[in-house]
Amino acid sequence: MVTDLDALAQSAAPGVLVIIDGNNFLFMQSPLYGDYREPGFPGHDHQEKLITHVLVLLDRRPDLSVDLWFDNPIPGVEQRSERLRVIQSGGKGKNRADRGILAFLKQHKASVDSCPYLLVTQDKKLRKRKP
Repeated sequence: MVTDLDALAQSAAPGVLVIIDGNNFLFMQSPLYGDYREPGFPGHDHQEKLITHVLVLLDRRPDLSVDLWFDNPIPGVEQRSERLRVIQSGGKGKNRADRGILAFLKQHKASVDSCPYLLVTQDKKLRKRKP
């Protein structure tokens, strides 16, 4: 299982779509990104630091694309580069991004032109439920 971006850069197959559970990734890498558990969710600064690191990864691996998902009550999709989409889940309650990721993967799998993907998360429930 990939737990950091350096390992991801070394291990991801060419041409794969990398889907990162952003909140989960920030939590499992809290020594690097800071501990955000007090307010309960990563703030803008936490997200921007991870986005910057993903852009560096994409410079190293021009064959990859990344969808970076965050829990956020306000939905949105921002194309941060040609190969990086930052997706704010929208919705209420816990695990909003997880639900969005699962819905995306179901649709992606059913698509005729879908490419292989790599899901980066330590969320056991999400890994178990992926299509």
